[in-house]
Amino acid sequence: MTSLGYASPVYAQSLGEFGTPLELPRCGGWILVRDIPGYFYRDAMGCYPLFACRDWSQLPDDLAELGSDLVSLALVTDPFGEYQEADLRKCFDVVIPFKQHLVADLRRPITEIVSQNHRVRARRALRKLTVEQVGEPVGFLDEWIRLYELLRRKHNINGIRAFSRNAFRILFNMPGLVILRAVFEGETIGAALRIVQGDKSYAHLSAFSDRGYELGASYALNWAALELLADRTSWLDWGGWSWHYRRWHRWSDCL
Repeated sequence: MTSLGYASPVYAQSLGEFGTPLELPRCGGWILVRDIPGYFYRDAMGCYPLFACRDWSQLPDDLAELGSDLVSLALVTDPFGEYQEADLRKCFDVVIPFKQHLVADLRRPITEIVSQNHRVRARRALRKLTVEQVGEPVGFLDEWIRLYELLRRKHNINGIRAFSRNAFRILFNMPGLVILRAVFEGETIGAALRIVQGDKSYAHLSAFSDRGYELGASYALNWAALELLADRTSWLDWGGWSWHYRRWHRWSDCL
């Protein structure tokens, strides 16, 4: 069964603290409906960080059926979505190019994707630590919360990006979630969450302890992700990740 990824109802439910999940039944996407404090009106937003759906051609009909129920709807589109910017302009009053994504074509050999400098860093890290795929995500929840709390405090993350324990608890039950962890002397020093959606995979979140930063756990996790997901997907979206590639592509999302 193909994973729905960011279009999964489970993913929308994980963000339920920030709005009531509402399915757009024709296109198969989800939005979060919110009350506007002090008013009887409501608005809506796409799920963070990306709005994805099954059939982009049906999005206009779904939006038309919403009618005047919502004051506004704002979302960031999946950069891999099957649409053109002109299609979005027919649906929305305002369309703004938001940012470019760095993606890897996993149909190419890894040595052609990753720069020599980063291959060296990955090998160096892997000599000191090991990377494992987490078999039962729910059992890893406490360790992940510990790492993510370090990240949240380090960068003063708040709002929807902070996620809650309950949000992660729901997310860790979602089909298509892949968790890799970096282990040093029996201790988890870093972990990365990746979401598989059809033949695409997305770098969702990663977090590290001080020892993880020191040992370059991010390089080891990224290398392991390329090796693991190359057999399952064709493209890997690194989002705003700053890895350098010999051969890379830019995809744009819109809001």
